[in-house]
Amino acid sequence: MNLPFMIPEFPQFKKLELSDRKDLEKFTSKFPPYSDFNFVSMWAWDTKGEMQISQLNGNLVVQFTDYINGKPFFSFLGDSLVLDTIKTLLDFSKKNFDKIKLKLVPEKCVERVSLDEFDVVSDENAYDYVYEVSHLANMHNWTQNTSGKQVRSFVRSFPNYVVKHNSVKEVKKQDYLDIFNKWAQNKNIKESVILNEYIALNRIFKEGLE
Repeated sequence: MNLPFMIPEFPQFKKLELSDRKDLEKFTSKFPPYSDFNFVSMWAWDTKGEMQISQLNGNLVVQFTDYINGKPFFSFLGDSLVLDTIKTLLDFSKKNFDKIKLKLVPEKCVERVSLDEFDVVSDENAYDYVYEVSHLANMHNWTQNTSGKQVRSFVRSFPNYVVKHNSVKEVKKQDYLDIFNKWAQNKNIKESVILNEYIALNRIFKEGLE
């Protein structure tokens, strides 16, 4: 199965554009939701226009940029000819970036890969993003966790708080920016407008993405 024709065949790549959303989501909708392959997230965080996409063996291939060191790396989403896809991408990465490593590959894509052939390592740094819903809902009861203490402090300070659900278009842009700036101030970040987070947020506002 090939991806939509607008996505070039590997080793050709194209820069990620807003017009790619429909094509990507036709493919990603067949898999569990992964934040790294969520189109809105991909496009918003591509603040320097460096992300590129391709297709290989019917799999989506993405060239990301490491937000810490600024270096490119490859990942893929798919379950077709996985071994060949991995070997091809590793060879290509070695040739072009002198790096024999793929990152952000969903577990489902490599669950059948032999550990004797590749060194598959779980990214424990990403574990803090995964919570059971019941665990998260009872965060205020966490006794040995800073987040739990902060939640209890908030409830004491603002006992009449109200939770509202709104789409991006229903809330004024300035309201979001005010919250962002307060967050930056609490982090002692003076030039918040230069942060990738700030740029990504404004990219979402500009296009009204949800």
